[in-house]
Amino acid sequence: MKTFITLLIVSFFSLIQNSQLTAQNNFHIGFVQNNNSRLNHIDAYYNDMLHSLEVKAIGVVELSDDDRDFKFLAENATVQIKTRNWFTYREVRVRGLRDGQLERTFYANGREMDWNEYGQSWLAAELPEIARKTGLGAAGRVQRLIAQRGVDAAINEIEFQENNYARQIFCESIMAHENLTSAQLQRTVIVTAKEISSSSRLGDLLTDATTKFPQDSTFTLTLMRAVREISSSSRQSETAITIARRRGLDRESAIEMARTIEDISSSSAQKNALETLAELAPPHEEAFLAYLHAVRAVSSSSAQSEALLALTQRTLTRDAWIQLFKVTESVSSSSAQARVLSRSAEVCPNDDMIWFTFLETVGTVSSSSAQETALSAMLRRQGLSKSVLKRTLQCVDNSVSSSSVQRYIEGLVRDRLME
Repeated sequence: MKTFITLLIVSFFSLIQNSQLTAQNNFHIGFVQNNNSRLNHIDAYYNDMLHSLEVKAIGVVELSDDDRDFKFLAENATVQIKTRNWFTYREVRVRGLRDGQLERTFYANGREMDWNEYGQSWLAAELPEIARKTGLGAAGRVQRLIAQRGVDAAINEIEFQENNYARQIFCESIMAHENLTSAQLQRTVIVTAKEISSSSRLGDLLTDATTKFPQDSTFTLTLMRAVREISSSSRQSETAITIARRRGLDRESAIEMARTIEDISSSSAQKNALETLAELAPPHEEAFLAYLHAVRAVSSSSAQSEALLALTQRTLTRDAWIQLFKVTESVSSSSAQARVLSRSAEVCPNDDMIWFTFLETVGTVSSSSAQETALSAMLRRQGLSKSVLKRTLQCVDNSVSSSSVQRYIEGLVRDRLME
C-alpha cells in the first residue's frame, strides 16, 4: 500500500513538472483572457494556470537588435510586464524620459528591487517571446528587417509571429513603412489574411487599409479577395461593403465582390452585400452576370428576391435581363417570384426576346395568383408587340391552372390585340 501511494505521489509531481515544461516551451497553449493589442497600444493577458503573463504598453517602443532589452521609448511612453511562474512574481515598469533615457522599476514577489543583473537576465530571457506574442516593438523590428534584408523579408516574418495580435501589429507596421510598392502592399495583405484567423482583427485590418492608401484598382481587388479569408459571415459582408463604398468598384473588383458574396454562408449578410454591389457596380454586363450568379448561391427566397429587386434599378442589357429571369426561376417562393417579375415588367426594355423569357419564367411559377400578378403587370406596359401578346395567350393556356385567372388574362390580352 505504501509503495502504491509513493508511486501516486511521484506520478503527480512528474505530471506537474511535465506541465511546467510544456507551459514554458509552448506558452501559447494557455488561454487568452484579454488582448486588445494594436500598433503602439498593447493590453495583453495570458494564463495557463501554472504561468501568467501581462503586458501593457502605450506609445512608441523600440527593442534592441536582439529583442532582449529596450532600446528606446518615446517620451512618456510606458511598458509594464508582469510574469508569474508558479509562486514567483516578477514585474518591470519602463517609462521613456525627455532626454531619451529610460526609467525602470523592478519588482520581485511584490518587493521593489534595484535594476541589476538579476532583473536584466530575467528580462533578456522573457522579452523575445513576449515580443513574438504581443507585437511589442514590432514597428522597430520591421524597420530593422527592412533596413537589413528588405521589405519582402519583413513580410515573410508575418507567418512566424505566434498569434493573431502579433501578426496584425506586424502587418500594420509594414504597411506604415514609406515607399512600399503596390506589389509589396498587396503581398502584405495576402500573407496576413491567410495567417490571421480572427474575423474581427482581419476585418479591422482590411477596413483600415481602405483609406490609408491611394486609389489603386489592383489593391482594391486584393482587399476584396482577402475578405474571403474572414470566417464570420456578418464581418465578411460588412468588410466587403466598406471596401466597395470607400474605394469604389471597377469591373474586376465588382466581379470579385460577387464571388466573395457567394462564399458567405448567411443569406441576410449576402443580401446586404448584394444590395451594395447592385448600387455601386459599374455598368458592365460581366459585373451584372457575376452578380446574378451570386444571387443563385443565396438560400433564402426573400433575400434572393430583395437582391434581384435591387438589380432592377440598374440599366441592364438584354442578356442581363434574360439571366435575371432565369435566376428568378430558381427562387422557391411564388410570392417572391411575383414581386421580382412585377417590378421587372415595369422597368425592363420593351424587347420581344426579353418578354419571351419573362413569359417562360412566369410558366415556372407554381401559384396561379402569383402568375396573374406578374402577367397583369406586363400587360400594363404600352407598346407590346402582337408576337408577345400571342405568346402570352400560349403561356396562359399551357401553364396557368386556374380557369378564372386564365379567363381574366385572356380578356386583357384580347383587349390589347383589338387596340
